[in-house]
Amino acid sequence: MALGKRSSKRPLQEVLGQGANVNAGNPLEVHDPKVGSLISYEGTTTADGAGDGSTLTDLGLTAKPDYNGNLVIITSGAYAGQARDINGVTTGGTVTPHLAFDGQILRGTNFVIAAIRLTPAEVAALVATLGALNTAAATGAVSNVKAAMAYLKQLVTGLALDGSAPFSFDYTKATVPGWLHGFHMVRRILFVVPEAIGSITVHNTAIRDELVKMGLVITITQADAPTYPDYESITLTVLGSPLAGIAWNTANLVHIKAIFGLPVVCVDALTAVYLKMGTDGGNALTKTELNAIANIEGSILGAGIDDTVGLAPAANTVADAPGVTFSTLDMSDGNITEIWYGWETTEDETDVLLGEIRKTMPDATPGKDIDGADVPGTLAFYGCAYSMNGLNTLGKAVLHLLVEKLLHSSTAGLAVILSGEIGNLAATIGNRATPAADGPVTNADFLMAYVKQLVTELIVVDGIVDTLATDTDPLVMGRAQVAPTIIDLGQAAGTYDLFTANTQDVVVEKFVIRMSGGTLVGSNLTSILIQTDDATPIVLIDTTAGDVANLTDEAQLAWTGAILLDAGTSAKIQCVIAGGVATVAKVCDVIAEYRAVVAGGYLA
Repeated sequence: MALGKRSSKRPLQEVLGQGANVNAGNPLEVHDPKVGSLISYEGTTTADGAGDGSTLTDLGLTAKPDYNGNLVIITSGAYAGQARDINGVTTGGTVTPHLAFDGQILRGTNFVIAAIRLTPAEVAALVATLGALNTAAATGAVSNVKAAMAYLKQLVTGLALDGSAPFSFDYTKATVPGWLHGFHMVRRILFVVPEAIGSITVHNTAIRDELVKMGLVITITQADAPTYPDYESITLTVLGSPLAGIAWNTANLVHIKAIFGLPVVCVDALTAVYLKMGTDGGNALTKTELNAIANIEGSILGAGIDDTVGLAPAANTVADAPGVTFSTLDMSDGNITEIWYGWETTEDETDVLLGEIRKTMPDATPGKDIDGADVPGTLAFYGCAYSMNGLNTLGKAVLHLLVEKLLHSSTAGLAVILSGEIGNLAATIGNRATPAADGPVTNADFLMAYVKQLVTELIVVDGIVDTLATDTDPLVMGRAQVAPTIIDLGQAAGTYDLFTANTQDVVVEKFVIRMSGGTLVGSNLTSILIQTDDATPIVLIDTTAGDVANLTDEAQLAWTGAILLDAGTSAKIQCVIAGGVATVAKVCDVIAEYRAVVAGGYLA
């Protein structure tokens, strides 16, 4: 059998185009074509970039198209993985990132330029077109002040941002804030009923049937409300009806009452009174009608939404047969900043059937409860749903509309803060319905200054969004707080209060007492003891550490750990003085560091 001549070429080299052997130093690289389609350019720097990381150099780019606005990603070296938008032409062999890399990009560094452009590049394009605040005013096509003002007013109207009071009107889809208000990824409704879940009444079943049309409904009994672990994920809470079931124990609602920013809907006067929305108006018996105020048409409750019919001005039959009991509420207290939507007039009574106290009222002032205190979140009352199973389609639809309105308003803060940060544009230059400005704006250059101001503000929108979730309330849950006080050891032997837990439980983590005055050795005072007033006290500073020998001038006694002070029992941290009165004045500084378990808790 004849044998053919063996080729001197290796098969793999033949495939790879006469390349070197594949080995550890020359690995075979395989590119997924889908990944390759995302890459415009792969390169290796041919020289060191700027020392501050503000450039990288690759002369291979001189033969490539301009990648200005694309994304450059470092793939080797000390800064591998860092990505920046390109801010400048690249055809000269230099890539200028919009933000410098963390250090110098050295010669021989691998990088890729992605075939995508991100949002910052679009803002950069806007800046490139109009300039920023510190660049010269445009002088080209903008040649008529009134025509240009029309463009600017159109922009202001389209954004629907006036930069003043938080929105208090109903939320439509006709504006940018309307879109922000109107869409939610997941709407979680916490439905709390007074009875056991397995024994839910017909009225609460009817309420739940309406709620499930609007989001994910989580039903719990009132006994579980104090320990419910996931309030931060809840969009709105609805408190069920006690009719034909178990009565409310309002002590179970203490957390719901205090959670900052959580809207709450209740359907009976007992829970409404506990939430301090007003006083009990008594039950309205044999009721079938709800009387709506004249301007009800100006809200979702009057206009309806998503094919749900709303209320009309004057009387509305919300139950078909007499004998249906409504719960009513007196909201006429002078301290309350309420909004009424409907009331009952049987036997000359005028108590509220449908109303709310908003966290932010239409005049931009905080909503106030019956004590004149700011409400933590919007509180709403619909007394007809006390007998939800006895209501007709319209009567049930009113609850649907009320809940829908509050669910939409839960995202209002995003548009409100965005509006306020961009500035009061409408107040400054008017909107589409007002005449073109004829005062300080006298030529195109001045007008462009206004436009440039807007562009400059838009550049920092990313920073604005970062602040949206920042809660500046010092009593926010989990935030470290410090409470100071003083204690005079020149007092008779006895127990003296230092701190008391208020409103919500707190966790104390640090305690310091600093002496002042002269020495106490030889004094009548023998020791001090710092402890809680619990049935089983927790000792922070014992009598050994607090012995008079240790209470020298400017000495400090400190404790670190974690103890829970129960606000429900007004738990205290106390100082116990043993022996007798100190021989010298001894006013000591005392500091406790703590965190609120639920928003609103504090030491005083």
